[in-house]
Amino acid sequence: MKTFFIALQFLTSIPIPWLKQPKDKSLGKSCMWFPVIGLLIGLVLAVAYIIGNLFLPRLIVSALVIAAMVVITGGLHLDGLADTIDGFNGGKDKAHILKIMHDENIGAMAVLGIVVVLLLKFTAVSCLSFKMAANALIATSVLSRWAMAFSCWKFPAAGNPKSLGRRFIDNVNFKHILLATMLMLAILLPLLGSRGLWLFLISSLIIFFFNFYSTKKIGGLTGDTLGALGELVEMVTLVGFFVIF
Repeated sequence: MKTFFIALQFLTSIPIPWLKQPKDKSLGKSCMWFPVIGLLIGLVLAVAYIIGNLFLPRLIVSALVIAAMVVITGGLHLDGLADTIDGFNGGKDKAHILKIMHDENIGAMAVLGIVVVLLLKFTAVSCLSFKMAANALIATSVLSRWAMAFSCWKFPAAGNPKSLGRRFIDNVNFKHILLATMLMLAILLPLLGSRGLWLFLISSLIIFFFNFYSTKKIGGLTGDTLGALGELVEMVTLVGFFVIF
């Protein structure tokens, strides 16, 4: 269960004080739990959405749910999105891109990117039917975390060799991602039926398009690009519910 708590600590803002500095192999193994952490996050959001609609207008509830997404993750993935946008937009070469991504300050394009992502998520949740919105919050949360785990296995690492993101990427093997994929499908298919495979396909397209682009720009993935990928998959699959369902 140690690897479960490593995944929980990495993907959420929940403090786990008893968890000591994990070994590299444990970091890689923890990726198999990413879809389960996504399920837990999605369930919290879905329950909040259902209860909130008993007392508040749907638009307000939708806004609060999106805010809860940010709080649960500590804004870590949005920060990765912002750094990735700044780096890819302003960097002249690999070294310059990585330097910009490492900078704590964010630019105007990064702010606009965050606004667009949050706005599209909010619009999707508020426009979906009551039942569909709850299912979408769970499914997209699971898919976005699986996308990060799969990317760690399939694509090379870039940036600082001692960074946390690289330690994850360098230590995921086929067994870990196979278990992660089985867990993801075991959650997705009972929840959405065969149409869930279309969301899986959409997620896969985003994974390969974004990560090939990242590999072209900086030679691989970093913790920031993984966070950006998670945000993009969550956003696009939420919007995808209108096409598929």
